[in-house]
Amino acid sequence: MPLFSPITFALPKVPKRQVMGSLDNYDKDEILALKKTKDNFINVIHPQDTRSRNSNQVREMWINFLKNEWYSESANPCFFFYKICSPKFQTIGFLGGVCTSDIRSNTITKHEKTYHNRVNYMAEYIKTVQIQAEPVMVIHETPIPHEIQASEIEKNDSLCDFEFEGVRHQLWKLNFRQNKSLENWAKKQSHFHLADGHHRIQCMVNLSQEIQKPLFPLSYLVHQSQIKLHSFVWYSNAILSEDTFLRLKQIFIKQGGLALTELKVSTNQYPLVIQIRQLWFGFTKEAIKSENIPDFITHSLLSSFSELQSELNYKPNTSNSWTKMISKNQLAFYMKPFSKSYLFNFAKKQKVLPAKSTFILPKLLTGMVVSPFIDI
Repeated sequence: MPLFSPITFALPKVPKRQVMGSLDNYDKDEILALKKTKDNFINVIHPQDTRSRNSNQVREMWINFLKNEWYSESANPCFFFYKICSPKFQTIGFLGGVCTSDIRSNTITKHEKTYHNRVNYMAEYIKTVQIQAEPVMVIHETPIPHEIQASEIEKNDSLCDFEFEGVRHQLWKLNFRQNKSLENWAKKQSHFHLADGHHRIQCMVNLSQEIQKPLFPLSYLVHQSQIKLHSFVWYSNAILSEDTFLRLKQIFIKQGGLALTELKVSTNQYPLVIQIRQLWFGFTKEAIKSENIPDFITHSLLSSFSELQSELNYKPNTSNSWTKMISKNQLAFYMKPFSKSYLFNFAKKQKVLPAKSTFILPKLLTGMVVSPFIDI
């Protein structure tokens, strides 16, 4: 049964000024603007003037941040209760560490494909920098025990309370009784599910095998009711040849695609909508025969277009309806998100989806909590 363990944390002194989103969310100019604030965490993970990162410099910068007391480390391992809220949503959960042995045994399931080269690069990076700066999100299916309810925790003073880009973030440290209750409850669960960070998790698994001892990836454990499942739009702006266009069109029709004339359709009517140039096709659930739309696209529609698959781009799609529009996309796939039950059951069977099959909210901040490794 899965372990969920207290781990050592370091917290920023002035989080509103020091935290950031994921590095990939920023362009070059935005990175340069953030770096003007000396104690912003971006100066740790991006100490150079280019987008490339030297892991030795990252380690040196982190040590410098601690020397300057811009971050303070916890004396003992602990759990935090973490609340994220805005006018549109609220997410509550717990910060701690899951165990790499549970990931290897599929007690903590994964659902997306990872790439060997990227995993190896990240493992070497982690070995050098020896910190985790952004939690992965892990999902549980059953309620947390009454001994550690949010209403009781929030009666205490928070360790951290700030707003970042219109979203409020709050942290409370659990007491000894709550720590033990959370640990014991976790051991009674059948499964947890990894929501994101598949490459980070796999690199930790590989690293734990290399050093022959378990590691505890920094994790945000949330109930399934606290997350929102969305899909990505897969698209290409590469100019399609006339031959490719005609072949794709024929395959779409052969596989049950219906030409769309309406300006707006729902995901219930057509779980998959495809734009090819200025033509639009809708696929019913009867045509797809499964909730696994990414697999249907990969194996039923694009199996003979390997080069086209390799050129696809991805962007999150949080809409539940498709609107026909004039766009520059030569090819775009709009998909209905998976249901949680399908995703969890799929992962329990140790199956994996194509990369960029799910987009799960909320996304977590970088540098709000940093977890150092000990004797890695």
